[in-house]
Amino acid sequence: MLRPRSLLSGFLALPFLSQLSLAAIPRCLSSEKSKDASTLLASKTSLPTIFTSEADWPAVHIAASTFASDIASVLGGSAKVQVYNISSLSDIAKHSSKGLPLIVGTLNKTSLLDELANNGTLKTSGVAGQWEAWRVQSVEKPTAGVSKALVLFGADKRGTIYSMYTLSEQAGVSPWVWFADVPTKQHDELYFADQTDCFHGSPSIKYRALFINDEQPALTNWANKRYHAGVGVNPLGQSFLPEFYAHVFELLLRMRANYIWPAMWADSFPVAGLNEYPNGGLGNGTGTAGPNLVLADRMGIVYGTTHQEPMARNTPEWWAIGKGDWDYTTNNDIITSYWRYGAERAAPYETLYTMGMRGNGDTGLTGASKELLEKIVANQRQILSDANNGAAPETLPQLWCMYKEVQEYYAQGLQVPDDVTILFADDNFGNLRTVLGEDVRNRTGGGGIYYHFEFFGAPRSYKWLGTNNLVKSTEQLLAAYRGGLDRIWVFNVADIKPLEVPLNMGLDMAYDIEGWNFSSVTPWVQNWASKTFGSEHSEDIAHVIQTYLKMNSRIKPEAVDQNTWSLTSYDEADRVLSEWQELTDLVDKIEGNLPQEYQAAFYELAGWPTLASANHNRAYVASSKSLLYSIQARSSADYYASLTQQYFEYDQELANRYNNLLGGKWNGIANQTHFGYMGWPDPRRNFMPPVQRVVPSALSNMAAQLLTPMYSEMRLSIQGSKGNWPGDTHFNCDVGWFCGQPYMSIINRYEAAPRYVEIAPGGPGEFHWKVTSNVSWLSLEPSSGHFTGNASQLMRPQIKIDWDQVKAGNSSGNITQVALLYFEDNIGAYVNLTIPLDPRTVPTDQNLTGHFVESQGFVSINAVNASRITNQGDNATWATLPNYGLHDTALTTWPPTMASFDAGKGPVLEFDFYWFGPMANATSGLDSNFPLVNVTVSMAPTLNYHDGKPIKYALQLDGGDATVVQPVPDADTEGDLPPDWGDIILAGTRRTTSNLTFTGDVTGKHTLKLWGMEPGLVVENVVIGDPDWTALGPPQSYRL
Repeated sequence: MLRPRSLLSGFLALPFLSQLSLAAIPRCLSSEKSKDASTLLASKTSLPTIFTSEADWPAVHIAASTFASDIASVLGGSAKVQVYNISSLSDIAKHSSKGLPLIVGTLNKTSLLDELANNGTLKTSGVAGQWEAWRVQSVEKPTAGVSKALVLFGADKRGTIYSMYTLSEQAGVSPWVWFADVPTKQHDELYFADQTDCFHGSPSIKYRALFINDEQPALTNWANKRYHAGVGVNPLGQSFLPEFYAHVFELLLRMRANYIWPAMWADSFPVAGLNEYPNGGLGNGTGTAGPNLVLADRMGIVYGTTHQEPMARNTPEWWAIGKGDWDYTTNNDIITSYWRYGAERAAPYETLYTMGMRGNGDTGLTGASKELLEKIVANQRQILSDANNGAAPETLPQLWCMYKEVQEYYAQGLQVPDDVTILFADDNFGNLRTVLGEDVRNRTGGGGIYYHFEFFGAPRSYKWLGTNNLVKSTEQLLAAYRGGLDRIWVFNVADIKPLEVPLNMGLDMAYDIEGWNFSSVTPWVQNWASKTFGSEHSEDIAHVIQTYLKMNSRIKPEAVDQNTWSLTSYDEADRVLSEWQELTDLVDKIEGNLPQEYQAAFYELAGWPTLASANHNRAYVASSKSLLYSIQARSSADYYASLTQQYFEYDQELANRYNNLLGGKWNGIANQTHFGYMGWPDPRRNFMPPVQRVVPSALSNMAAQLLTPMYSEMRLSIQGSKGNWPGDTHFNCDVGWFCGQPYMSIINRYEAAPRYVEIAPGGPGEFHWKVTSNVSWLSLEPSSGHFTGNASQLMRPQIKIDWDQVKAGNSSGNITQVALLYFEDNIGAYVNLTIPLDPRTVPTDQNLTGHFVESQGFVSINAVNASRITNQGDNATWATLPNYGLHDTALTTWPPTMASFDAGKGPVLEFDFYWFGPMANATSGLDSNFPLVNVTVSMAPTLNYHDGKPIKYALQLDGGDATVVQPVPDADTEGDLPPDWGDIILAGTRRTTSNLTFTGDVTGKHTLKLWGMEPGLVVENVVIGDPDWTALGPPQSYRL
C-alpha cells in the first residue's frame, strides 16, 4: 500500500529543532548556528543560568526547575543548569557564568520584567493582558555587566510556563518523557532564533482538559501496585496521590493544557492524602483541601469536577459522608451543606465549577425538571458567591454540562445563566450532538465540548485501545469550534495510556486551531512521530499509528466478534487480516531498526496497540472459521480452533510484555479486558472466542445425498455461500436434505475481482482432485491438486473465462450462458458446479469512459471517486476526509456554517454508471427493463447536530424527480439520540436505502446525483442495486 510522503520531510532536514505543530508555534531553537539563529542558548561548555523572581507564582518556580533539568538532559553528561531567585536584574551579575542568562517571569508579577518593560526593552505587545500568551525574546544589556540575556515571559503564570516548556520540547524533551518513556534528544549546542518572533497569543480554547475516567481496572490497579506496594491504599481509600498527579500536571502543562477532571470512580481528588474528612465533610470547608488540590494550584492547573459532580465535590465523597437521599426536593439542607463545603474548600484555588445536578453515579436525577434544575443552579451560584467573599457569581468560572438527559432539558428550553459556559457532550462515541445556536453564539459564557476518546456504557464500552479515527475527530472538533464551542474542551482519555496520540492531537488543536483542516492530520502525526522517535522512521511510525486507529475505528474491537467479518462475501475477513498483516509487518520492521533506547516508547505508543489489535481480529476470524468449517465438515475446523487458542494466549503475551517494560513501570495498564463482550459492560475476565472441533480421523459423511461413495475427503465451497459440497448441510438449502448441486451467482465480464472456489480436506488422508469443464471457454486454475493430509491445507483455484470465446450479447440482450465445472476426487466423490454467465457488453459507440459498470446486480462507488464534484463557492463545498471510515476516504458538506439548500441545488456529487438490469431468464424472472432500483448511501454515524437543521440530501436518477432523504431520524424525545443510534454506532456506519425509478431505458448509461442540502453530511459510498451487505460493504465496482 502506498503511503503519502511526508509533507514535512524538507522541514525536518533543517537544523532547526522540531516544530511543535504544523504552523501554530514558531521554531525558536536550532542545533546549529546560523544567521537566523546566532544566540548560543546552551552548550556543554556554556551552560545557561535561569533567573526567576521571588515574587513570581509557585507554578513558575516549579516549571523553571523542570526546565533547567530539561536543558541539562538535552546536553547530557553531568551538565547542570542552575536556577536562582533574585529580586532585581542587577543580581544577575552576582552569579557569574559563561552561559546565557535566562530571565523567566510573569508580567505584572515580578519587578524583573517591569524594569525591562519600562525602558522599552521588552516587547509586550500581543502578550500583556492576554490569557496565557507568552514570548521568548533576546535582549541586549538587560543590566550592568550583562551583555545579553534571553527573556521568557508570559501574561500570566501559565503563559510563562508554556514559554519554558515550548523551548524544552523544541530542544528535544517530549511531553511524554515520563508517561511514555520517550528518550530526550541529545544536542551539543542549542541556538535561539533571534530573527523569529518566538511568541504565542491566547489559545483558541480557553480551558483545555483531560478527564481520567473509567480507571478501573488498569490505572487503579497500576497505581495501587506502584504507590501502595499492592497491599492497599491510603486511609481514605484513595489510589491517586500527589506522587501520581505531579506527573499528570506536568504532562498537561507540557502540552499547553490547563485544566483537569481527575479520576473519580473510587477516588476523591480533594481529600486524597488526608487521614479523614476535616469537619466531617459537611461542616465548614475552608482550609480542608488535601494535597492533590493544593499541588494542582501550586503547579498552575485549574481544578474541576466531571459533568455529574457539582460544586467541586467528587461522587465518592457523597458515598462516604453523605446523609440521606441524593434528592434535592427531600434532602435540600444536607445537600446544600455538602455543596457549601466543596465551594469553601476550593475557593482559594483556581477552580472551574461544575453546576447543575444529576443522579448520583452518572444517572438521571430523580424528580428532575427544567424548573428544578434552574432553581438548583441559582442556589449553587449563591453558595459560590458566599464561599468567595461575596464575589459576584458572574466573576467565577462555571460550566453546566448538557450530558445525556440534561441535554433534553436544554433542547426543551432550560435556561442557563449567560456567564455559565454551556458544555455540550458528544454521543460518547465522538459524534457531536449539538452546537450553539446562532441566537446564543455571543453569550458571555460561550460553549464547550466534552469529547470521548473512551467510554464505559451502552451500547458497548470501549476502554482497551485507541479506536477514534484522527480525521473524524478533527472533523467533529472543527465543527464544534465553528459552532461556538470554543471556551472549554474536555477529553475523556480513561487511563491516559494508551490514548497518548489522540489526546496530544486534541490538545494541540485546542491550543491553536487556526490553519487546521482535514489534510493537517497526516503531517501532524508525521511531525509528532519525528519529534518522538527521530526523523529516520517517522513516516513508518506515523503510518502505523494513524492506520491502526483508523482500522479500529471502523468497528471498535469491543464490538468485533466471530460474526463480524464475512467469510463468504468479497473475501472480507481475509482482506481485513491482510491489512492488519501489512501493518504488523511494518511494526516488526520498525522494531528491528529502531535504536534500543526507543524500543519501550515505541511498544507503548504504537507497537502494542497495533500487534494486539491485529491479534484480536485474527482470533475472532479463526473462531469464525472454526465454527463454519466444522459445519462444513472441513478438517481445518480443528486447526482454526487451535489457532484461536494460540491467538488468545498470544494476546496475554503481548500484554505481559507491556506490563514488564522497564522493570514493570506500567504493570497493569495492559490488563483491560476485551475478549468476550456479551453486552455493553466490559467482561470480568477475558475468555476465549467460541470454537468447534471435528473428529480428526473421520471422513465427511455424504449419506444425506445417498451418493456412492458415502464418504469424501474433498470439501468444496463457493463464494457467497456458507454451503459445502459434496453432501448436505443446512447452509446448502433450508431443509438441509437433498439440497442438490451448487449454483454460482451470475458472472459478467466487469467483475471487480476474479471468482474462486475453495477446496479443503474433509478427512485425515491424502487425496487428489481434478476438475473438467463442459465448454472450452471455462476453466479453473489450477485444474487439479493434491492434499497431503495436512488439515490446514487450502486451495483457492480461480475461475477463468475466455471472454473472447463467449458469444457476446448486446447490452439489451437476455441470453444467459451456462456451463458446468465437474469436480471429483480420487475415490469417486464429485461435485457439479453450475456457472451462469451474463455475456452482455457495454456498447462501444458511446463515450463510457469513467463509468462504473453493474455486476452481480449492483454498482458500488466510493464517494471520493464521483464522476463530478461540484461546489457552490467556498461556503458550500464537498471537502475530502482522507483515511476515513469504512472506505478509506469520505466527502463531507463543509463548512459547518453552510447554508441550507433546496433539493436540486447546492453542492452535488454525480456518479456515472452503466446498468444492465436483470436477465430475462435469470432466476429473478424480471426483465431488463424493470424500472425500480434501490440506492443505498453509506455515511458516517454522525448526528443532526444543528438544531432545526437535520442532515439531508437529495437523490436524482437521470432526469427524474429529486428524492429528499433525512438519513438520521428525529429522536423520540427532543434533545435525545435517534432511536436507531445504538445499532448505527456498533456498525460504524449509517446505510440509508431509497427506492428510485429509471425514467428511460433501464439498460444503458445513467447518472445518479447526490445533492448535499445541509452541513454535517459525511458520505463514504453509494450503492445502486442490491449487494450482499457485510460489515464493510461491497468493494468498489469496475470502472471503464
